[in-house]
Parts: sequence; structure tokens; C-alpha cells
Amino acid sequence: MAVNQNKYKRRWGDRRDGRRVKVSGMQTIMASLWPKRTDCEVYLHDTIDVTEMMKYVERKNAEHPDLKTTFFHCVIAAVAKMVRERPLMNRFVQGRRVYERFDISVAFVAKLAFEDHAEEALLFFVPKDTDTVDNVSQMVVNKVKKVRSRGNKKAGPAADRHADLQDRAMARFLGQESCGTDRG
Repeated sequence: MAVNQNKYKRRWGDRRDGRRVKVSGMQTIMASLWPKRTDCEVYLHDTIDVTEMMKYVERKNAEHPDLKTTFFHCVIAAVAKMVRERPLMNRFVQGRRVYERFDISVAFVAKLAFEDHAEEALLFFVPKDTDTVDNVSQMVVNKVKKVRSRGNKKAGPAADRHADLQDRAMARFLGQESCGTDRG
């Protein structure tokens, strides 16, 4: 079960997105080897039988032709359920410390148009414990429709700040003094 931020009493060392957890000696060493959040990756090479899921998707789409459920929606719902049932999968390392996230969040990239070089938008949502494939499908469809209806317009001040941070990060990476920002 993901840690519920409302029921959890914050302690020294916690972050806004997770609580600090104590781990075994081997996990502490691994956190020192991979100190950044994106250093450790898990790959799975396996064959999974999805015959029953495809039958389920076909049946759902026949019952509700206005809301098309896809393989992708089923995978998102399954991954969210797996992380909810296995909270150790919902941990991350930052600064050689291990944290457990308060929430489960799912993120994916959506193209703004069905073209090879179309702009993309990062979409995310926090599924609830009670969400079903139908709820996830509805959320994904609504979020994609919303971002596509906006087109290439920015999402507002938050998107402007995000773009500015990206420019600064790229400038630091390239070793330049500034990249369109004035630090006075």
C-alpha cells in the first residue's frame, strides 16, 4: 500500500513527495552506487499471454463503442495495481538516501497529432485504489483529448517556468553562461 500522506506524520529528512525509509546494508550500498533517481533501471524479457486480456478489450469495446479501451489502458491499470500491492517498487534514491513515495503516479507521452514529427506532451495522473480499467481508460482518453484540443499552446505559467528550467539545465550542461535567461 502506498503511504498516505494525510495519515503519515512527517519526520526530519522526509521530502514533499515521499518519506525517508531505513533499508538493509546491501540496499544502502546499492543506494551509494546509484545515487540519482534515474540510475537504476529494471528490464524484463519475458513472454506474457494476453489472450484473455485481448478478449476482454474486444468485449468492452463492443459494449461501449463510444469509449475505446486499449491494450495500453489495461497495462497502465495493471502496473498501478502491481505497485500498489508491492510498495517496495514505489521507492526511489535521492542523495544516497532511500525514500518511499506517498502516491503512485503514472506518466506517459502523448503526441499532439498523428504525425512523425508532431509535438509531444507529458501527461500524468494519480490512480486511486478503487480505479478499474474503465476509470483508467476514461482518464487517459480525457487527458489526451484535453491536451490535443489545446494544440501547441503552452499550459500557462507552469509550462513557462518548466521551459525556463529546461533552458537553464541545457545551458549548464553545455557549459554556457546563460541561455536566454538573465540572472542579473
